[in-house]
Amino acid sequence: MTSPDERAAADLLGPLATEPPGPSRVDVPETMRAGARRRRNRRRLAAGGAFAAVLLAGGSLLLVPDKEVKVPVPTASRSVAPAPRLPPSCPVTRLPTGDVKKAVVHAVDSSGRYMTGRTYPDGRAFGTYPVTIWRDGKLLTTVDFPGSDQSLDAINRSGDAVGSSFTGDTPYPYVWHDGTLTQLKGGAGSASAISDAGVIVGVLGTRPARWASWDAEPALLPLPPGTTQGSAVDVDEDGTVLGMVGPPIGPGADDTAYLWLHGGEVRKLPPPPGAGFFAAAALRHGWVVGNAGYADDDSLTWAGYRYDIAKNRMEPLPAAAASPVDVAANGWVATEGGGPDPAVVADGDTMRLAAYGAGDYQIWGISDDGTTVVGSFVPAQDLANEPLVWRCRPQ
Repeated sequence: MTSPDERAAADLLGPLATEPPGPSRVDVPETMRAGARRRRNRRRLAAGGAFAAVLLAGGSLLLVPDKEVKVPVPTASRSVAPAPRLPPSCPVTRLPTGDVKKAVVHAVDSSGRYMTGRTYPDGRAFGTYPVTIWRDGKLLTTVDFPGSDQSLDAINRSGDAVGSSFTGDTPYPYVWHDGTLTQLKGGAGSASAISDAGVIVGVLGTRPARWASWDAEPALLPLPPGTTQGSAVDVDEDGTVLGMVGPPIGPGADDTAYLWLHGGEVRKLPPPPGAGFFAAAALRHGWVVGNAGYADDDSLTWAGYRYDIAKNRMEPLPAAAASPVDVAANGWVATEGGGPDPAVVADGDTMRLAAYGAGDYQIWGISDDGTTVVGSFVPAQDLANEPLVWRCRPQ
């Protein structure tokens, strides 16, 4: 069975099927990141079972709280009404990277001002490349992490960002706050999202976790009956947490999407009719986007959906949004597809993003008003990733 993430990785690794004429220019961790992580973004989705397998392989001691903490959060609400029409065009620009040619972008904040990514300077040891922060389209700073395969996968409108880095085979969560890089408390894990209020969510061990601030002790979110593992994927401004929860690790153990709402309620998102499960990608102002999985005897197919928390309603997305990666506060959906046709979708209408060249795109995030979209481009003849931003012109 093939997931959208595996298909994206296969698309990018396809050119490597034959022996290259010289040293490879493909960063394998970045290729696998494109296949394995989706949130703002990148933001990028980490299933609890897969993450647990990584930790078990590393044999690391997990320093997680020994008491489950129920975290009451307010009821989700939507303060921004859906925009009536998509903008007429979204011109594309390459983000500056100084004298470094190869780079990627991983996230954009809700205002569209801040972005995170990674550059690949010559002479660096494999897997130890600096993380990059842009502000207002300009290169703001580069950050050197300890460990390897470093990333900042989400950033808020204050410029605070979260992500992870590996020490050996074990990942650890990090936060960039007020110009300083700090490892989050709680031990091994990863951080996937940060709200504009500074609330951070992610995973510790095999459990979804929440940090009330950059220097707070973590709280493990309660798992629903019958489940044993999970991860927090995103957090809304009202405190609602989106995550993936699943049964014991093993063949066929599919995780599915849940919400942690006011008063400790944990709500399973209803899979669309006929779907085996719903894989969450992102949450914003009461909207959730993700993929529904449909299995038959020998394959797994996917379809994009948007979920309205207030109405408890799952809405199918157009075919152009088969792989939704992020959602704006106004309900617009950014979709990447792991191919040549990135797009923004709004209430049935589809707008293709302007092409940068012949190649494939990995879209990672969209701003609250839907007018800023970020992603990476892999030229068909080069395989040297380039970081891009689309600035849409509102009607």
